[in-house]
Amino acid sequence: MSRMTPEHQIWAVALWVEKNHGDHGPAYIAEQIGRLALAGDEAGVTTWKKVAARYSELKQAPPPDRS
Repeated sequence: MSRMTPEHQIWAVALWVEKNHGDHGPAYIAEQIGRLALAGDEAGVTTWKKVAARYSELKQAPPPDRS
């Protein structure tokens, strides 16, 4: 069984946010960043900023061709 790379984990979280929060994803991500910043968790903030970037990429990607 192969393990997920850190990059795959970031993408997995971004996909989870899109699936579970839809267009409210940016607000959810901002809440996570704010919570972690208040807790002084710099690594967590960095991770969620990466999630935010991948989420943005997901939302900018054209929909798949289903023909």
